[in-house]
Amino acid sequence: ALIRGYLETAGSFLNAEEIRLLPFSGRLITFEIGIRFLTDYLDGDVYFKTHRRQYYDLLQQVRENGDWETWLEFFLDGIAETSLQASEAAREILALFEADRHRIEDLGRPAASALRVHQLLQQKPIIGIPAAAQRLSISPPTIAKSIQHLEDLGIVREVTGKQRGRMYVY
Repeated sequence: ALIRGYLETAGSFLNAEEIRLLPFSGRLITFEIGIRFLTDYLDGDVYFKTHRRQYYDLLQQVRENGDWETWLEFFLDGIAETSLQASEAAREILALFEADRHRIEDLGRPAASALRVHQLLQQKPIIGIPAAAQRLSISPPTIAKSIQHLEDLGIVREVTGKQRGRMYVY
C-alpha cells in the first residue's frame, strides 16, 4: 500500500530501474538510518559534515548509475574513521580519569570523599552539592569541601557564578 501510494505520486518521474529497486530501498533506508544514528552518536557526525559534498555526489552516482559499491565504500570508511576517533577520545577520557585520580589520592586525609565525588563526576559531569550529597549519602558540607579540593586541583570548575545553587563541571 505504501509503495502503491508512493508510485501514484512519484511514478511519473522515476525510471524503470528506480521502480524495480523500490522494495530494496526500504531496507537500505532502514540500514542507512541505523548507521547514521551510530555515526552521529559516536562523533557528532563530523565525518559526514566535512565530506558532505562527496557524500551527496556519491548518492547522485547511485541514483544515476546504480553505483552502490563506491557509495557504500565511502560510507563504511566514514564509519571506520568515526569509530577510530571515538575510540581515541574514550582512551583520552580514561587517561584523564586516571591522572585526576592520582592527583586526588595525593590530598591525604580528604582524598576518600574527594575520590567518591570524582567517581560521581565520571558518571555525571555536571553536579550540584545537594544532588551529590544525596546521591553519595555524604553530608553537604563534606561534598562542598571535596568539591573545593577538586576545584583547587583544577579538576572541576563552578559554572553559574552564583553564591547559591552552584553547579560544577568536570
